[in-house]
Amino acid sequence: MQRLVRKYNLINHHVWCKVSIGPHVFPNTQRCISFSSVYKPGTTRTIIKYFAFSAAFAFSITYVSLAILEKRKPPLNPQTFTSFTLVEKEAASSTSSIFHLEPTLPGECSEIYSDAWKEGVWSVQMKQPQLQIARSYTPLPPVPAADESGRLRFLIRWEPRGEVSTYLHKLRLGATVELRGPHIEFTIPDDVEEVLFIAGGTGIAPALQVAYNLFEKLELTGSIPKLHILWANRRREDSLGGNNDTPSTSSYNSKHWSNFFYSRGLPITSQGYPKPSQSALVQELEALKQRKKGNVTVDYFCDEENSYITQKVLKRYLAEPGISTAGTMQNTSKRKKLILISGPEGFVNYHAGPKTWSGGQELQGSLGGILKALDPNDWMIWKL
Repeated sequence: MQRLVRKYNLINHHVWCKVSIGPHVFPNTQRCISFSSVYKPGTTRTIIKYFAFSAAFAFSITYVSLAILEKRKPPLNPQTFTSFTLVEKEAASSTSSIFHLEPTLPGECSEIYSDAWKEGVWSVQMKQPQLQIARSYTPLPPVPAADESGRLRFLIRWEPRGEVSTYLHKLRLGATVELRGPHIEFTIPDDVEEVLFIAGGTGIAPALQVAYNLFEKLELTGSIPKLHILWANRRREDSLGGNNDTPSTSSYNSKHWSNFFYSRGLPITSQGYPKPSQSALVQELEALKQRKKGNVTVDYFCDEENSYITQKVLKRYLAEPGISTAGTMQNTSKRKKLILISGPEGFVNYHAGPKTWSGGQELQGSLGGILKALDPNDWMIWKL
């Protein structure tokens, strides 16, 4: 039997030689086969250069392709998270701020936002990257600068046990925030003529969205709807400077939803916190009332002052007759009327009953709470 063994030669480099270890195995084969005919000096370097060039070429193609896809991807979309930059943080109270976010990559935002605003109430998800969790937040109506910069504003309250809100409130200006959306929460009917919005805390953001939708979209059709906003807060600082449009809206009642569903949170501190004559959100609400006189009313309720949205208060609003665009009384049964409730879970449950889950989806559930007792049959009710 024979086998090949390698011998090293300084001239021919590697030379493979056949060594006989048994008779008649390779009788007609030459003893040695020079590897120099197969291997030539520098071949390894050539192969390395070839693979390096191929890898660089493939990387370049991949990079260019990803850059093209990134450029084509809309700055905000419901499938993937998009980077936004925190450019401004405006104090709304000692526990909440208005966050101003702009897309990190330039892109056309106006069409995306416009489509969402035309629908009605919409939200986006913000991600906490360390825990890989997200929470939905509702944008406030746009400011003039948003048309070019793609800026979005959010009213975000810091909750001591809220992972996402705690993360967001610790961010400094220039930080990156990941957003995904828009997600349509509720589509406002085109023929609605009267809306009663019951808002609790940061639930005022969807109320302002509704106002923007009603008076930007429906006015184009010649129909000017009527909007009542009832805004409840635990502390007066959130609605500082707000004046009620409806007399005697305060209702004194020790049995209130916040006693059962809401912890009182951290004590208020005035150190380092400016106290303007009006809070940021009240300024926007009062400006809205001035622009839409006769069509928008706002009433403020505050736990600290024992002023609550009770069954008696709601009954008065539901009993009010509608007002037409000409300012005359008209039959309310022919009007499309809508009640929207937004706020903490306990707030929504108290006024309209809890939502339910089925098949992994959140559903409206049956009507409950104090609204059920009022039996508003001619009103459409939606829990946000």
